[in-house]
Amino acid sequence: MPRSTIKLKLNSRLSKCPLCLETFSTEHNFNKHKVGEYNNGRACANPEDVGLVLIETTRGSVWKMPPAEDNSFYSTRK
Repeated sequence: MPRSTIKLKLNSRLSKCPLCLETFSTEHNFNKHKVGEYNNGRACANPEDVGLVLIETTRGSVWKMPPAEDNSFYSTRK
């Protein structure tokens, strides 16, 4: 599995998992990689297995949702 390499800055939107040490672009993506019930065996899933992709940035790599292939976000805006 590829690993994220980005360094966190104070007041960043990024979320770093204290268990697997992977970095996610948002809190939503961080929560997406957690599996199991709270207080009962919650664990980390492979980010690729939950649909996240590793994106390279100028500061390093981070796990994100893949871009929409049809640009549906832009086609629905008026």
